[in-house]
Amino acid sequence: MGRQRNGHCSTGQGVIEYALILALLAAVAVLGLSAMGVSLQNVFGEVISALSVLGGQQPPSCEVFYQSQFDRGINEWYQLKGGLWSGKWRNIAGKMVGDPLAAALLKSVNQADYVVTAESISLEKVRDTYRGFALIFRAAALGDQLESYMFEFEKKNAADPGLMYFSKWVRGYQVFPPLAQAGVPANFDWDKVQQMRVVVQGDTFIAYINGQEVLRAHDSTYAQGYVGMAVNYGSRATVSNFSVTSIGCP
Repeated sequence: MGRQRNGHCSTGQGVIEYALILALLAAVAVLGLSAMGVSLQNVFGEVISALSVLGGQQPPSCEVFYQSQFDRGINEWYQLKGGLWSGKWRNIAGKMVGDPLAAALLKSVNQADYVVTAESISLEKVRDTYRGFALIFRAAALGDQLESYMFEFEKKNAADPGLMYFSKWVRGYQVFPPLAQAGVPANFDWDKVQQMRVVVQGDTFIAYINGQEVLRAHDSTYAQGYVGMAVNYGSRATVSNFSVTSIGCP
């Protein structure tokens, strides 16, 4: 009995010593991080943010500027008229349907940096020439003389495999050469695109098709502006969903 009691006291003393050593190490770590200018509050905040994302919650930096399945009609959109843009966008059965050479800008979003996404894009072939669809971003004003950037995929004729490119528009005219261009991905479906997305941040633009990065460009002419959609000469487009979010959204 006496030996067991002495052994218990010895074990308790060892635990206390380990606790003191750990406390000392923690104090040294805190002092070291503080000396290097590291904010423990910021570190703690980043850990909490990461845990929130893992738990399925959006981080606080995520902001949805616009999201619609077009069930509210098209009054939120400014339709470009005259010049190149002779077509119209319509709301049919809760979807946006754009005629050939139709272009429209969303009235409610005028930001510097954002992510623009169009989903479930169906393209009906109207002509064999100049089929395609575009996302407009950083449009300087709600006017018919478009001054903006575009990300577009285009097929000039039946034999053309097709191109994707970032372009700049000045006073209603497209500037050549494009800011960047590349061939469309292998097995690209000209009739149906599940998702088309452009990330706009600073002077860098990144395009994605169906979740795959396909093109990058850089330019600093337009610092902020409206977003929209446009249809090329040979297509009629139907879009099921359109959204604009902040860069921090998943």
